[in-house]
Amino acid sequence: MTRIDVCFVTWPRHSLRIDSFQRCVALWRQHLHCDPDDEIHWHCSTETQDCNHEQLASVREACNATPGYPAIALSEQPGPADQGTNLNVAMRMARGDFIIMVMDDFHLTRGLNVSIHCRWLQDNPEVACIRYGWKITTFIGDIPDTDLQWVNLAGSYPYATEPALMRGKWESEFGAWKENHGIAGPENTMVGVMRRSGRPIAATRIEIAEWVGTASCLPERWNDSQREALKAEMKS
Repeated sequence: MTRIDVCFVTWPRHSLRIDSFQRCVALWRQHLHCDPDDEIHWHCSTETQDCNHEQLASVREACNATPGYPAIALSEQPGPADQGTNLNVAMRMARGDFIIMVMDDFHLTRGLNVSIHCRWLQDNPEVACIRYGWKITTFIGDIPDTDLQWVNLAGSYPYATEPALMRGKWESEFGAWKENHGIAGPENTMVGVMRRSGRPIAATRIEIAEWVGTASCLPERWNDSQREALKAEMKS
């Protein structure tokens, strides 16, 4: 039996973010499946900074058990929000052979039998992961007899925080996401780690985890100057 842990990451401080998270959970539960001998477990780490009771209650409700699905194990992070910390908490909730990290604004758009990709990674231990989302990544060729293609490690963002199937020992192989390093820092740091490792990375030929692009990461109560300051930080 192979165990796959799906780990959601969210920060529900805006109504658009809550809507996206709820839809994200529904779509991943609808489309993701595995072989009968395998198991999928569900987890979520959520920030609480700048979130009111109703916003957090919406996350808890989305994580409750639904017909045909168990409840999603939920961890609520106290104190200042930090993307790297939130990613690490979610990853460390996993106990299985494989992990799929899912930011709350990436929606699974079609059916996926993840067991097929788990077996392929088991047969190809040199491959770091299989990416399901990849907005600006480039590729160097298809992988025969699969629905996959090879990522160009020298190109733009060979790895990112889009959903990917990773081994459960990811942290011991590549380290944790960098904490207290802004919004873009954890992703950019991990890109460098992956390039230096030289490990091949695969991706589905069709992007099946799509960025919805409408989920604001900014609190609704922020004024324009606060919004511009955060946008500047994201670009730096």
